[in-house]
Amino acid sequence: MCSGRTPLPTNPDQQDIYSIVYSATQLSSTMKQGQHGSSPKILRPVSLVEAYHPGTMNLAGVLAASTSTVLLVEGESDRAAVEMLAARLGLPLDDLGVQVLAMGGITNIGHHLVALGDQGVRLGGLYDAAEERFVIKGLDRVGLRPFAATTPLTDLGFFRCDRDLEDELIRAIGIDGFLALIDDEGELRSFERLQGQPAQRERTTTQQLHRFIGSKGGRKERYGRRLAEVLPLDRVPAPLDAVLRWAT
Repeated sequence: MCSGRTPLPTNPDQQDIYSIVYSATQLSSTMKQGQHGSSPKILRPVSLVEAYHPGTMNLAGVLAASTSTVLLVEGESDRAAVEMLAARLGLPLDDLGVQVLAMGGITNIGHHLVALGDQGVRLGGLYDAAEERFVIKGLDRVGLRPFAATTPLTDLGFFRCDRDLEDELIRAIGIDGFLALIDDEGELRSFERLQGQPAQRERTTTQQLHRFIGSKGGRKERYGRRLAEVLPLDRVPAPLDAVLRWAT
């Protein structure tokens, strides 16, 4: 083990609590610029126990003062899609007190619920079907829904995507529509090169599209926004429509 680094607990529950904050929507680690122009160095990682303790968490720069409803989504591409669609539907989220927070991964939902639970805001969001257990565990952790309860998560403001939000949007716009969008972005040749890779040849076009948008930094967020921008408003995916209706 490297000297000077705090060891993580070996207990799985403690590991979950002690997860390090990496998401841009979460509190940043304590940083110091290295000498002679070297890259910044992390002096002491800030654990979520420290960052989200009710007495120490600083929400400045995370929650707007006017926020009354928080929508939790997994990543920045989901946030971009929700905000773009809301704008197209004429829903001024800021004016309505609605803020969309990207959690940097569904496993962080429990930490967000704990941190936001005493802030006097309504909490809801979107999640992927395969990761529903994390939502249930998080809601149980803050007393919003006992683990063994049968209350539908939709009653609590959480709406499930069949695979993920990108898949919902791809199915709504159609493969041809998405390929036309990629062409408009000037990246059709890049997608065709990906299709020709040995590992991609046996996959469906939908699977290849998923791989493509996640294969380059910033691309997933950009296409999340662009898919929502060109989506026909009579084909809005059910969970996306439902979460915006609930929030507004």
